[in-house]
Amino acid sequence: MVGISALKGAGDLERRVEQVLAGCAATQIADWRILHEYHCGGFACSNAPLRNFMLEFENVHAVPLEPVYTGKMLYAIHQLLEHGGWDCATSVLAIHTGGLQGRRGYSWLSSA
Repeated sequence: MVGISALKGAGDLERRVEQVLAGCAATQIADWRILHEYHCGGFACSNAPLRNFMLEFENVHAVPLEPVYTGKMLYAIHQLLEHGGWDCATSVLAIHTGGLQGRRGYSWLSSA
């Protein structure tokens, strides 16, 4: 299981997840990790590579994204597949969590 952090400087996320997992009744917990390098400048920030990816993704797939969470997640997945971070034969389940109301604050998405 892989989490993509949208936060810059959130090195305590692993500790916080460990605390939550310790309180679970599960007897077996899957391997997991959090990737911190896809925050694109920090929470609610975006950079040119993220913007370009999102506009192209929406154009090709007709699936709207927002740059706070879901855009960064799919950008990270794309980068990992594109640059050998994951094998292309790996099954990936990405959950689009909505949040599209957040698009309103980004002028570069107004025409998308």
